[in-house]
Amino acid sequence: MTDRQLPDGIPSRVTLWLDPVCPFSWNTARWLAAAADKAGFDINWRLMNLAILNEGRELPPPQQARMHDSRQVGD
Repeated sequence: MTDRQLPDGIPSRVTLWLDPVCPFSWNTARWLAAAADKAGFDINWRLMNLAILNEGRELPPPQQARMHDSRQVGD
């Protein structure tokens, strides 16, 4: 964390759960990292697997392909 003092009520640490295969998750991670640098807070990075979270759901073919890729990350 930087030496900046955050205003009262603003957390000094944010937890981000991300699936590195998901483009939305990836873009959010990049945005949050840039915001953390400017605002002076830390990020608690956590990995998740959207394929597991979406297991058993009907998904369109493009999303099914991403879920397949997501499963490969843990192997």
